Amino acid sequence: MESRQIELSTGARVFVVTKGRGPELVVFLHAVGADHTMWLGQIEALDGDRYTLATYDLRGHGRSAFDVENTMVREAVSISGFAKDTLSLIEKLGFQHAHLVGISMGGAVALEFFKRRSDVVQSLTLANTAAFYPNGEADAAWLQQQIESKSMAESARELVPKMFGPDTPRDVIERAIQIESAKSHHIYIASYNSLLQIDYRRMIEMIDVPVLLIGGTADIFTPADPSLTTMQASLPTAELVDINGAGHYSNLDHPAEFTRALRAHLQRARREDADPPILATQPSDESIANAARLINNAQRPLIVASTLGRYRRGPEALVQLAQRHAIPVVEQPRRFFNFPTRHSMHLGFDKAATPSDLVIDVATDIIHVGDKLTLAGNPVLSIRALTSALDKSRPDVARIAGRLNAFASEHRRVVQTAQTRAITDAAKPDITKTFLSYCVGEAIDDRVVVYNDGALDPQLVPRRLADSWFEGSVHDALSTPPELTALVAASDRAYVASSPLAAHEKKLPMVTIVANESTTLVEKIVDACGGVGIRVQVPRDLPQMLKRALTIAREQRMQVLLNVCLLSSNR
Repeated sequence: MESRQIELSTGARVFVVTKGRGPELVVFLHAVGADHTMWLGQIEALDGDRYTLATYDLRGHGRSAFDVENTMVREAVSISGFAKDTLSLIEKLGFQHAHLVGISMGGAVALEFFKRRSDVVQSLTLANTAAFYPNGEADAAWLQQQIESKSMAESARELVPKMFGPDTPRDVIERAIQIESAKSHHIYIASYNSLLQIDYRRMIEMIDVPVLLIGGTADIFTPADPSLTTMQASLPTAELVDINGAGHYSNLDHPAEFTRALRAHLQRARREDADPPILATQPSDESIANAARLINNAQRPLIVASTLGRYRRGPEALVQLAQRHAIPVVEQPRRFFNFPTRHSMHLGFDKAATPSDLVIDVATDIIHVGDKLTLAGNPVLSIRALTSALDKSRPDVARIAGRLNAFASEHRRVVQTAQTRAITDAAKPDITKTFLSYCVGEAIDDRVVVYNDGALDPQLVPRRLADSWFEGSVHDALSTPPELTALVAASDRAYVASSPLAAHEKKLPMVTIVANESTTLVEKIVDACGGVGIRVQVPRDLPQMLKRALTIAREQRMQVLLNVCLLSSNR
């Protein structure tokens, strides 16, 4: 690691620590009572070849402290000021984009940064934070009284231990107490007062980059519910990780769990490794304006997507277009994750069953709007430009509201029809692919990446994150980040044709499900490779066996194969 003082264009002189020379920048933003050292564990654990990792003491904090009178602090120390400093730091380090990782007040700084310069943000990690503090005024008054009646050291000794989960090592807590004790009470109060005044509730739903939300079940200051759950409700593609036993400083009291979630998120939010020329281009302003005009004139436009998810930030951009202008989405076929399955604008996987008077086809690199207009170039840039043009075109708000309600009702009908069919199959003597799909959807979470090789109905396996669904085989699943669990679902023919033996020899957290219509004892293959083979023959056993398989794969980091027998003759 390298450390130095840097003079920023904002006039602040800040203490910065960096590691690595990777092509992607990750900036860590600390809490009110902390400093840059709270992030050293994460920086040490992450790969300096892929990333340039940076953290700094926000102005007035830690080794970026300065001596000023109280009245001056109010203007110099604020969430907006920290965001401006962070932008200047990114530019000083020579980057145009950055992943922002903020905890508590640092999360508010990240949100303020996005509000000001969303074009610079590659992804957001918001830990133990909130978009709004409903009791902010009362909390600020209480804090003022607390600091006036006690020294910073006395206050820190009382408050800081409450920031941690119950099993936190005492030396970690003592270090945090020392850091908060050394702060200027002027800086501390000014920072807190600015934090407690934030309100990003309206802005949250406009975020179009990958978002990771991290909470702790023992956080009494910003509990995940409602602080983070309300954010996730407005961010259909955000992942929420609520770390069991973690407190407000979740990265310090549960560093392994925090870093594991962060590493997987950064992997999902990475830039394309090899950008073809098409990725740098976007349609002309005239083409975008013509496309917006066609959409505004349509009564029932429809988006059809199949491969958009292979572009970074593609699903997030599509969510913005769909929900802001009430344009439903059908995935046909779903080769990648393109759009959250449970979003009210998702109408399933059958274009023919969805009437429309204008199709916006993003099934290829070139977007087709109707029969004659094309938008060539990077489809993500095209979708963003189209969303912006529609925003500025004074759309009919009443008509959009009506469409939102109508399509939300249609979405519920599509989902309920599929679920009813699957639940009905539970009473059958044999396991069906429909019931298998439903059980998989009920068993998995956001830490699972699905590779479907013809065995699952995507309607019954809800997905909400980029890179969480692929059409692929056991060999494709080997590329899954080790922090996540791969789940491969294949028909017996597809499984055998994939020559799976070499893949099963790898020691990875992977569950392979074979939807078996033959009598082959495929579970013996993974047994022979040192994994665990499980045979499932009747519907009532399937949910429990899926749960068991996922638990073994995660906890023992080994491969499990479920031989799901679809025919009575397999018993």
